[in-house]
Amino acid sequence: MRPWVACLLLLSLLFAGCASKRQDDDANNGESPSYTDPLGATFLVSSVGEDGPEPSLGVDSMGNIYFQAMEKTMKSTDAGRTWMNVNGLAALPTTLDPYLWLDPVTDRVFANQLYVACSYLTFTDDGGETWVTNPAACGTPANDHQKMATGPYVPGSPLDLAATGHKLLYPNVVYYAVNGLVDSRIAMSIDGGVTFPFVAESFPAVYLPGNDNPGCGGGLHGNVVAGPDGVVYVPSRSGCAGPGGNLTLGGPVVARSFDNGLTWDNTVVADDVGTPYDDKNPDLAIDLENNVYLAFPGGDNRMWLATSSDHGITWSKAVVMTPNLGTTVMPALVAGSPGRIAVAYYAVEDPATSLLANETFLAVPDHVNDTARWSLFVTYSLDALAEQPTFHTYKVTGDDPIQVGGISTNSGDSAGAERNLLDFIDAQIDADGRLYVAFADGCTSDECRGPDAEPGDSRDSTGTFAMLQTGPSLFDGQPDLTAR
Repeated sequence: MRPWVACLLLLSLLFAGCASKRQDDDANNGESPSYTDPLGATFLVSSVGEDGPEPSLGVDSMGNIYFQAMEKTMKSTDAGRTWMNVNGLAALPTTLDPYLWLDPVTDRVFANQLYVACSYLTFTDDGGETWVTNPAACGTPANDHQKMATGPYVPGSPLDLAATGHKLLYPNVVYYAVNGLVDSRIAMSIDGGVTFPFVAESFPAVYLPGNDNPGCGGGLHGNVVAGPDGVVYVPSRSGCAGPGGNLTLGGPVVARSFDNGLTWDNTVVADDVGTPYDDKNPDLAIDLENNVYLAFPGGDNRMWLATSSDHGITWSKAVVMTPNLGTTVMPALVAGSPGRIAVAYYAVEDPATSLLANETFLAVPDHVNDTARWSLFVTYSLDALAEQPTFHTYKVTGDDPIQVGGISTNSGDSAGAERNLLDFIDAQIDADGRLYVAFADGCTSDECRGPDAEPGDSRDSTGTFAMLQTGPSLFDGQPDLTAR
């Protein structure tokens, strides 16, 4: 696995090819977003030492880092330099889907495993010394792709016991959402995850208004995100194939609840941009003043951003963040102070290895050329609420690819592509506004790193950690961060 490195790699984002420039102009009313040299950030990258596709992570108030690597909850007390499994007794011997959430208010760490008919939830309040186990989803029909989050009580909501003079059992609401076959389901706990007695009356499926098949996208949804005011959001991709099977009919869907998850409505964002057919989810983040940000692969497979300052009622015109890169996938978005965001994602650096015949749309992730080299990228914006935001992009993993050839996301026939990286990566920030990223590395051998590497050489899924070493905080008023 790659050693610790400090990666200061500047992308040449000042010159776009003709096809990319035409696409940018069309997408932004003739004005391309402003792209400048990066902010001078450096990153450290290290292996967690365990198999870790679909990783998730959290950072507690003392700076300890937790990384869910399949069944194992890995913990680092030295800024990612060494790792140990702290959930060996509580974890199951196998899992279909892992997920970790750390409540930033209480430091409670939730580790969840999907196991055939049940989803087993474990949580710890003492850094992994002891765990409580709860079979949270036993008895639920077929479920998949579970997500968890915590968030404050909305004053006056039926879940707010304090409004009726009762003592709160736990400072935050705990949300647990799963995909069904044709819909999404979400349940809420007010006792810290011991029980989940509250279930949404109507949690929207992934659909487009007016479509004859409201469940055509299935129940696949992204992360549950709660804002500082308690409003809850869940983003989903559009799932109905348009002409040619590449661009879907409409853009991402954002569901929201103003009563701690009991009732929901939704909105379609950037339907002029679309989403790739059968691609994975967009990601959503909320800043300290409840502005909402949505990062998503568009119908052209580039990474796009839309924002809302009114709880998702109205949205800005989406802007493309990656005009010079090739195909992108699996965004993980975080926000701090208003306008300050970072998004991590996998991308092909050379567009020529993923352009389709018309040189406008990029190929879906599993249809890129066998010569495509994927890397972990991070894009910052410190003025994301501006009409024309400025973006700063870093190739975090340098010249060491994380995948060669296609990445299967269930799009198309996945010929020649593998699902070794599975469906998502994760990103979090700590109290200082420092960025942390959990991802999987499929390319760990010398053969895979060499110039003659072929897709079959990149079939690993090693859990890998990246952290901003020096550079900007996502919180206003913070000086540039120094190394931990």
